[in-house]
Amino acid sequence: MKTNYPKIAIQLFAILLAIGSSFATTASEKRINAPVIGYFPKSPIIGPPPVAQCMFAQLCSNTVGPICTGVYQGVTYQVFGKSNPNDTVCQIVLYRQQ
Repeated sequence: MKTNYPKIAIQLFAILLAIGSSFATTASEKRINAPVIGYFPKSPIIGPPPVAQCMFAQLCSNTVGPICTGVYQGVTYQVFGKSNPNDTVCQIVLYRQQ
């Protein structure tokens, strides 16, 4: 009478390996790098304040990198984003598009 222990052990090991591998991997998150509208805030960090509270400046990105800046009347300002398009406050740090 032959024993089937080696066959059973190999099959069991393969099943356990497959289950362990499925938990060890994670799905990669793909972040869409869509342009974000950047605004000059009412009291910018650099230079005099522009006329509007959140005045459109340029398109920026929310992917970390160099800070997004814009020029208004010859002066460079840091550009910020809004949490909600209806917000009157611009406080989200934006980054230059790559």
